Amino acid sequence: MRQYRFIYLVLFVTALTPGRLAFANFDSGYNAYLSGDYGKALEIWTKAASPRKNPDLWSAYMAGVLHETGRGTERNIPAAKAFYTKVYINIWHADSIWI
Repeated sequence: MRQYRFIYLVLFVTALTPGRLAFANFDSGYNAYLSGDYGKALEIWTKAASPRKNPDLWSAYMAGVLHETGRGTERNIPAAKAFYTKVYINIWHADSIWI
């Protein structure tokens, strides 16, 4: 019975790890954003939002906001739309649709 507890613990920690790492990336981007380093925030959030599987949706949304407002980069509405679309698609679990 004790060996099963260890297996359940490993599975539980493994299940939590990707979300926690993505949230840590969001936090570091947010800290850069608050300090006025929009380019660094955009770089962090774009990297966190880039994986095809399990992207950080908050990072994708904020990268879209930065592209839309022109902070950290030139104003780029098509790039903002791509990030917003990624958020929308992943919220509705439509994994079969490519952005």
